[in-house]
Amino acid sequence: MRPSAVVQAKAPFSKQSISYIDWNSLPNEIDIFYRQGKSKKGQSAYPRLLLFKMLLMGIWYDLIGIDVDDMVNESLSAIFFVI
Repeated sequence: MRPSAVVQAKAPFSKQSISYIDWNSLPNEIDIFYRQGKSKKGQSAYPRLLLFKMLLMGIWYDLIGIDVDDMVNESLSAIFFVI
């Protein structure tokens, strides 16, 4: 099944989660477990909240790594959720 088909079937849940979760306070909680790198070499690290949201999407839609990335790149509802 294509990732975008999965998102269409379950999009209402991700939209509801936006209102249920206090996303503004979450980065402080994530900092306890994830320390963003500050290296001057290489590409800068992805924002921790973005990574957390992508992890949630993988769990909710039973996707792994590249499938989550594909879903975010192909689905407007997924893009809306991670932004």
